[in-house]
Amino acid sequence: MDAYQHLNNGKYFDLMGETRAAFIHAVCPGLETFYVLIDVGCQFIKPLTYPDTVTIKQYLTAYHKASFEMRYEIFSSDEPNKPAAKGHAKLCCIDAKTQKVCAIPEALKAAFTRDNLTDE
Repeated sequence: MDAYQHLNNGKYFDLMGETRAAFIHAVCPGLETFYVLIDVGCQFIKPLTYPDTVTIKQYLTAYHKASFEMRYEIFSSDEPNKPAAKGHAKLCCIDAKTQKVCAIPEALKAAFTRDNLTDE
């Protein structure tokens, strides 16, 4: 909470990161690949206040050989159909052993398709 009793702006990034990490670790539980954040942003539409329960939706917006982009919508329980914030993130895949850029793991690509995390 900040001085205005709003959720601190940095916490929105935490929420998006936790959502992303839970998905990735569920699909690719090993430590063969690291996912490095190379771009991130958030549009703050409406403040979230205490107490509240939030819902976060995440979508795949693009993926390439070694990177992928996600979009997020964060909703308040007060207005479950109107986002309180919208965010985005671009991540690059890094081989844990070589510390070099590597291709997106097949399990992750399959999950993008299987779980229909598309922007449509």
